[in-house]
Amino acid sequence: MSWIQENKFTAGVLGAAVVVSGVLFYLGYSARSEAEQIREASNTAVAKTNALKRNQPFPSAENQQLVITKVANFTQEALGFQASLLAFRPEELPNLSESAFGTKVSEHRELLSRYYREKGVALREGGKGVAFGLEDYAGGKLPRGEATRVLNYERKALEWMFKKLADAGPDSLDNVYRTQVLEEKAAAPTKGRSRKKSRKSNRSAKVESVYRAMPIEVTFTGTEKALKEFLKELSNAEEYFFITRSVKIRNLEVESPDLNEGEFKAAPAAINGFGGEGFEVLQETGKPILKQVTGTEKIKVHLKLDLALFKEANEVTFPGADKLKKKASKEVVPATPAAPAEPVK
Repeated sequence: MSWIQENKFTAGVLGAAVVVSGVLFYLGYSARSEAEQIREASNTAVAKTNALKRNQPFPSAENQQLVITKVANFTQEALGFQASLLAFRPEELPNLSESAFGTKVSEHRELLSRYYREKGVALREGGKGVAFGLEDYAGGKLPRGEATRVLNYERKALEWMFKKLADAGPDSLDNVYRTQVLEEKAAAPTKGRSRKKSRKSNRSAKVESVYRAMPIEVTFTGTEKALKEFLKELSNAEEYFFITRSVKIRNLEVESPDLNEGEFKAAPAAINGFGGEGFEVLQETGKPILKQVTGTEKIKVHLKLDLALFKEANEVTFPGADKLKKKASKEVVPATPAAPAEPVK
């Protein structure tokens, strides 16, 4: 007989002890694993809390409201700035008939050609083919009916701009190039697009500009003074808003100016006896002073400009503007941390 058969009670006790030990070991191991998980989660929470406490401001309910107020104030200021820019937009943009616009183009060309002759500014090829930005319609071509509304506004702005250029005193107007506005171009045929492209275009449509740009390029020959005067007039315009995209300047002189081109004059003589007793009387003859020899050279200038036509306020999407401007406040207290500075341990 085996020992187990002879000692059934003792064997039963030992077996029960082994089973209980295994159960206790399993429970202990499981509890340890859970404890480690809890400890790791606790450490992660402490790290996140400390990171939040280092933020300025601390994301409390109070500071959240302060941030909302600041954003609302910024929105209010942005809307105010938009309103100030709308002062450059005419109250009305009348839609002329095609023939009426053609007459305006002829008047535009004749007026500016006469103005440039009076100012002594030469035109390319004696003015042949020059229509001061409206060359597309100088030969009798008529624009599309829906384009005259914007084109007539652009024509008025170009008339003002070219007068200011002539007033600046350049030697010649060498070239003018105007990019067509959208209404002048034939409508492009719509083609089926894939769903992916359609989604992309929808996302892009959300990003809107507050104005539409009408590019114009001008090349003229003159002096640095003429360029400065023209740019000053553009920046000080009260009725039109021009954006200078780029300025390219080429000096027509190949070599640097020579000293012989300058003029010399004597410096003012020293005043005798200046300073009273105890000061040495200066009788030295003034040294000659060199007149400026740079800045009067002829330069060729190429300007890229945008005439900005600002959109009506209701044409511009400003996400959340109506909600935020109601929360704007004149005074905003700077947000400060609303939690103890000491980190959690």
